Amino acid sequence: MVRRELIDAFVREAREIAFSESVEPERQAEKVEAAARETLSNLEAENLSRLRGERRLRTGMAIAMIVLFVCLNAAVIYLVFEAAHFDREMIQSKRPEYNPVITENVYMSLIGGVVVQAGAVFVAIARYLFPIPTSSKL
Repeated sequence: MVRRELIDAFVREAREIAFSESVEPERQAEKVEAAARETLSNLEAENLSRLRGERRLRTGMAIAMIVLFVCLNAAVIYLVFEAAHFDREMIQSKRPEYNPVITENVYMSLIGGVVVQAGAVFVAIARYLFPIPTSSKL
């Protein structure tokens, strides 16, 4: 049930108990208390279910982002190894007009890109897993 429906059901039950003249006041209080406990129990169960769902979603997203991060970096590493292998073969064939594909600038760019990418991924995961509460939620 939705929270509002649970609260409305509790209010209806409390009114029925309060307006029933056949029940003595102590018994009315016990019935209202039991109805309140049941409503709170249902609200807690609903909240727990929602939190479990959020946790599964957050865990799944974190795993997906990490897998994507690893795959993309593996592809870049593979590309660099292939280009380095191509450069080595061309240099060994002693072609004077050949300029290497992999230069020091390429290595510096790749290292810088991986560092920035890693930072961005980890910031995104951290913000998603541990959101900063806003003042309206406090």
